[in-house]
Amino acid sequence: MLRQTILSALCAIGLSTAAKAEAYLDFTCIRGNSETCFVLLEGTIDKGLTERFEKFVEDEGVEGNRLIINSPGGNLAEALKFGRLLRDWEWNTRVGSSEGMFRNSDGSLDLHGLEDYPPGGRCESACAYVFMGGVNRVMHSDSLIGFHRFKAAGQTIDGESAQAISGQLISYILEMGVDARVFVVASAENSQSMYHVDAEQAREYDLVTPPGYAPFILKPYRDGIIASSERTDSIRMYDLADQISAFCKGGTPGLLVRSKEHGLTGDEKASLWAMVDEQEFEYPASSVKLIVSDEAAFISATIDDAMANAMLEGQELFTAFGFANYAGGEYSVNLILSDMDRQMLAAAFRYCIG
Repeated sequence: MLRQTILSALCAIGLSTAAKAEAYLDFTCIRGNSETCFVLLEGTIDKGLTERFEKFVEDEGVEGNRLIINSPGGNLAEALKFGRLLRDWEWNTRVGSSEGMFRNSDGSLDLHGLEDYPPGGRCESACAYVFMGGVNRVMHSDSLIGFHRFKAAGQTIDGESAQAISGQLISYILEMGVDARVFVVASAENSQSMYHVDAEQAREYDLVTPPGYAPFILKPYRDGIIASSERTDSIRMYDLADQISAFCKGGTPGLLVRSKEHGLTGDEKASLWAMVDEQEFEYPASSVKLIVSDEAAFISATIDDAMANAMLEGQELFTAFGFANYAGGEYSVNLILSDMDRQMLAAAFRYCIG
């Protein structure tokens, strides 16, 4: 009986008694680049939306793995189902709105010609739980993510059922890698109002994934070791690098940048430009090697001792390969080096892989 009450309440939570239009789904790629493709979802999180989304992705032949969402909320049970699907598919989420975009004479959106991802938007109530399903989660500076206390329209939730529902929501939040304090924030807000987290809180509660790169770690490779740093935020248009590694081969230091989503064929040529703090370094295309496989593109470059030593003493590293925009852009990396990072780099430059 309790289980049935919980399921009924979850299905009702967040729904208004007023009829709502079916959520709108659309799909496009910015400037025709497959790496920038996204699905736009706007409207209520209604029952059956997960299945409609799955069918839409299949029928439209959707490329990419990014959902941009703008929703006032809806059915909480559907939101949890949808969020788990996004995590299973390893999709990324972003809050954004079609407001201000060009519309055709019939009122439909014209997403062609976009120069960047849609800004703004709001993701409130049940929508916030869908947003949590993203592997990488981005909140634009003028976007809103809102929480409030759950309720079931037309139903009274007894204390035991409320505790069980709370447990399910906390379990979901933790499953998605988000700080459970967001549930405390939600529970403290009246169900008739909305508490919007600011950018600082979103970072503090892990609602959004941190920008930049993780600390360097050492990995054994062949007869030596390499130092690698993985990207922690989502890739963006013309910003497709997702890992950087430092190594030594034949006594010569080098850098390797990986990109799982790219526009490279393997025939392109590019030089390397880099900065360590205020020092600039340039290396010709002859120093750069490109390998493209089914899984990723790997761009490596030999550097000189001057740059390697600068990295071991510097605070900030920036690297960029001069590929054209049609091939994905510069595949640049920008990161702040800690004392531990510099120790990892020193070990990688010392113990050559061959």
